Amino acid sequence: MPSLVLFPLRPVTSSFRGQNAYRTTSAADKKNPPTYVPSASGCGLLVSVIKTLDASETNEQREREKLKIEREFRKTDQRLNELVSRSDGDLTRVMQLFGKVSTEVTASRERIHVVKENLQSCKQLLRCRRDELKKLYTDAIQHKYVLEMLDQITEIRKVPAQLTAYMAKKHYLHATKLLMASIETADGKLKGVEGLNELRQDFQNRRQQLYGKLLEELNKHLYVSSTADVLQNFQRQASGRNSQYAAGASPFQRNVLRRSAERVEANTKARKALFEISKNGFLDVDKSEIIEDTELLDPDVNSSYFLKSA
Repeated sequence: MPSLVLFPLRPVTSSFRGQNAYRTTSAADKKNPPTYVPSASGCGLLVSVIKTLDASETNEQREREKLKIEREFRKTDQRLNELVSRSDGDLTRVMQLFGKVSTEVTASRERIHVVKENLQSCKQLLRCRRDELKKLYTDAIQHKYVLEMLDQITEIRKVPAQLTAYMAKKHYLHATKLLMASIETADGKLKGVEGLNELRQDFQNRRQQLYGKLLEELNKHLYVSSTADVLQNFQRQASGRNSQYAAGASPFQRNVLRRSAERVEANTKARKALFEISKNGFLDVDKSEIIEDTELLDPDVNSSYFLKSA
């Protein structure tokens, strides 16, 4: 039976590929020492080198293994130096970028930490004052609504003076639009304001007065002004009637026909407006194709224009 040579027992931990056992080395193993095989793991390579040197029988074998390891180390070191020198610029830029990124990340973490602390503090304060904030929000909405109502009341209190100015200039279209809009506002959004009761009654009275005034003006322009113009022209041209008839169609006849057509058109619009008022109780001036020139000083000068705008 071959003799056995006992070597010091060395534990191999789990980092050495999970082997946790003790081994013995025989004389046969020392005669044929295993060569180390480079491993992907640095720990495995170190263990392989130690095993090879330990299993070497003579110093010559150890020297050969040592020289071999040194040659491999020099090759590796040379290769590493070549790679480093080749990628020196890239490595420098990478390190600089890494330093900047690391600094930014650190600063961002600090800012995020501060923001989190502030949010937590705000959350705590909001919980403490939630009812108070809700009350303030409700009061703000109420105050905004009250301010809007006050603005509307201020504007509607100016309406009587504006109506008087329009009526004095006989701008009945603007007066009608303003009056109907004011009545709608007073009976709508401001219906609950008791202080506007007298103003509402005044609007109703002005509405009746405006209705009567419009009927009076329409009657005047339909039956008085238009016929007066015709009679004046007729009297002015009466002396030369026979000669003009003999010469054919006269300017007077063309003038009479033109005025008659204008009166028919004005009468049609007036009857349509009166029919709408009698049917609905009001005239929808927004849907009517009516244009009023507020720069006209006296609308009575042109009856046709007055009837179109009325």
